[in-house]
Amino acid sequence: IRDSDDEELVANILGYIFLDDKPTSGSTSLDTFYGEGSTSHAIHTRTQLENYIQTNGADKIVNNYLFVYEMIQKLFDANNLNFRSHILGNASSSQECPRYYQAVFLALYELIINENMQLDDEQKFIAQLGDSVQRSMVQTEGGRWAASARQKSVEDLCALIRRYFKESENKFINHAWQTLIRTLLNNSRTEQPNYDFKQG
Repeated sequence: IRDSDDEELVANILGYIFLDDKPTSGSTSLDTFYGEGSTSHAIHTRTQLENYIQTNGADKIVNNYLFVYEMIQKLFDANNLNFRSHILGNASSSQECPRYYQAVFLALYELIINENMQLDDEQKFIAQLGDSVQRSMVQTEGGRWAASARQKSVEDLCALIRRYFKESENKFINHAWQTLIRTLLNNSRTEQPNYDFKQG
């Protein structure tokens, strides 16, 4: 499964959402998630992951994830902005971006999904992201993002953007099917030539 940077990013995000004891973001945690390691900590981590999935159900997990993903995409598209350049500036490298995306995603997930809030001031929220995400980030060296640093980054960003949200009177309306349809179409375009080649 772990054959792309995008899938590793998703796994790191879901690991944070699923586990009460927030994990590091990096290859060590991912290896544990995918079955490596026989220590009591590794076994306990995988048990927690499985319990979360069984308790919440795959459909709910996917829908919640896609709702936040879709929201971020629509916000930046509607304002004609690129995530990396808006958050990090044009001089940034693509290697820096995943941690910042994680922080934004997880802060939004906390407010929208866990606390049932909705965005109240889109323009000020977007401006705040451009101004404050870098300042709220706690970085660690190398490819591993320490658990405490990631958690503090998410919590600090939540505190900064909370003012642009209000309590939602209703549960959010999920339009995640749009992303699912787009993904299926993209996959079909990619996989059809390979399928034809295999058949030939």
